[in-house]
Amino acid sequence: LIHGGGFERGSKEDAPQVTLGHYLAAQGYVCFLINYRLARQFPPAPPPHVDDLSRAVHAAAVDAKTALRHIVGNRERYRIDPERIALVGSSAGAITALAAGLSPPDAFLSDGPEYPVPSENWPGVETSVAAIVNLWGSADFFPEYFNEQSPPIMTVHGGRDFRVGVSLLPALNIDSYCQQYNIPHVFYPLPEAGHGAWDAIVDGKPLEVLVAEFLAQYVPRGGG
Repeated sequence: LIHGGGFERGSKEDAPQVTLGHYLAAQGYVCFLINYRLARQFPPAPPPHVDDLSRAVHAAAVDAKTALRHIVGNRERYRIDPERIALVGSSAGAITALAAGLSPPDAFLSDGPEYPVPSENWPGVETSVAAIVNLWGSADFFPEYFNEQSPPIMTVHGGRDFRVGVSLLPALNIDSYCQQYNIPHVFYPLPEAGHGAWDAIVDGKPLEVLVAEFLAQYVPRGGG
């Protein structure tokens, strides 16, 4: 689970993310809440990532992929199935989840050619993502990563969200890419919701139930 905060703030201790993690853990999932470097830490990034936001997005994706390698490298310790890993992100965390989950193995490996991956970051460990939960995020930074092999995506986005893109446009773009490449996409547009719709209810089901139902379909729990 990857927190939001506009790449400027936030942490794995953010209450909504912790609450969602506890709920999913109670459903039988092993949950990891992670931190990533923020823009104010001025993380390095290779060209063409030259502005602060682009560098922060790149660093967050690098850190998310590093977390994936750590989890897979310690799969026996954590008792997880490396073929059944989902990324769940909100806002900037959703952008990060989409970047890490959609990109090919050779993308976001490190901060750049002059920054080799240290041994403690499990270089060479192969990872895969079985599903992505995108809570009010965007893939407009990297549309080129969508293809026929992309994992299923769940999207929740508010019609009055003008913090990430314009209204439902980021979500509609993702839906369009998913249709283009026949990627399973569960889309919950919330016409009256703004950014961070943690209290969303669709057909009588709260957000955490919607997430759990999506994961149960594409990343079934148990047997890890």
